[in-house]
Amino acid sequence: MALRVAPYLCDHSAFDSYMLLVEGGGQSLLYTGDLRGHGRKSYGALLQQLPEQVDFLVCEGTNLSRPVQNIWDEKTLESRAADWMKRCRGPVFVMQAATNLDRLVSFYRAAVRSGRIFLEDLYQAEVACAAGPRIPQPGRFSNVRVILPARVPAEGPAISGFAPTEPPESAASRSLPTA
Repeated sequence: MALRVAPYLCDHSAFDSYMLLVEGGGQSLLYTGDLRGHGRKSYGALLQQLPEQVDFLVCEGTNLSRPVQNIWDEKTLESRAADWMKRCRGPVFVMQAATNLDRLVSFYRAAVRSGRIFLEDLYQAEVACAAGPRIPQPGRFSNVRVILPARVPAEGPAISGFAPTEPPESAASRSLPTA
């Protein structure tokens, strides 16, 4: 029996997450993965792509056992973070998963809206560079910098890719990423 597998890009805090539709033997199974509906990707557009009916549905449920709580979408988080950053006089530190690129974009946009430089640690910068040119990263975005621990040599091969390959655009002339 041949199986057909179709991926559906979905919204998740992990970059490049997919639902999988598996069809074979006259039956279908949709594995949702741990999708969410409050990120930067259109939840409605995803739902429109999916089949109307499947024989089996497998869902992850990371948040099913959590008490009911208000969950902000990324745009609301960005707006609230920008307002808070404007009121803060000193540095603002955010701890987040380096692979949560929607969150990275939200806090980058908040930093831009509040007139701040955006610092990434070395691992976050590596992830951002690997994800593509639309994700805030040093060397491509003039107001993004890498913060290095004192024991990391500045000339090491791990950070050589962060040198700008072209003159950086000014933050004012570049549109904000929408990823």
